[in-house]
Amino acid sequence: MFGFGDDAENTYQIRPNQEEKFNKSDVKRIIDEVLAENLDGVDFNDTLDEKNQKVTNEILEKVQALGMSPRYKFIVDAKVGELRGQGVTCGMRAIWDSDSDKSVHSQFKNEQFFCSVIVFGIYFN
Repeated sequence: MFGFGDDAENTYQIRPNQEEKFNKSDVKRIIDEVLAENLDGVDFNDTLDEKNQKVTNEILEKVQALGMSPRYKFIVDAKVGELRGQGVTCGMRAIWDSDSDKSVHSQFKNEQFFCSVIVFGIYFN
């Protein structure tokens, strides 16, 4: 009809296959492991900027290695703050497809500081 022939298949995918979907439990496990490996025994006065950068890069690499759909784009957001009895409020707003776009949150905390990590998996169709 449009010059593609009758045997042409539509390859446009608007949802990931079941085996390529964002796996929240695997991503959470990766976040928890990376935070524990890199932040246990660290003081707030240590080079947390470098540690934070290392944590985000390592989480991103390990999440990409899970083999989810190549159409997923990942964002790793890590925030570090000193614990001094203060409160912290963060907000985020996004437009996304709740069926295929996902996020996972986890945190690390010791007596001196916290590190909060969110991994977003955005499916591009």
